[in-house]
Amino acid sequence: MDIHYKANIQGGLLVLHPAVGIVISAKATIGKNLTLVGGNVIGFGSGEKQEFRIGNNCSLGANAVVIGPLVLADNIKIGASACVVKSCDLKGAVLVGVPAKPLKS
Repeated sequence: MDIHYKANIQGGLLVLHPAVGIVISAKATIGKNLTLVGGNVIGFGSGEKQEFRIGNNCSLGANAVVIGPLVLADNIKIGASACVVKSCDLKGAVLVGVPAKPLKS
């Protein structure tokens, strides 16, 4: 696991399979109760002063990737092997695919 010491993680980080690998960028601001299944990357692309925030009670499926800068609302679930590259302000959304988009209900 590689979690940068400057990453702002609010608490309640749960990593289910750390041996598979986890990377969290220094520029990430992460809300409470983030669940990572394993093989996850929370990285930062470009845009030095732009916001990179993941809301409270979010979860990333196996091998899911989040590449900021972006803002994700609370209670978002990201499907396995999804690649999130755009912000999502829909609370409780399920994001799937490459690039990840909200599942239609």
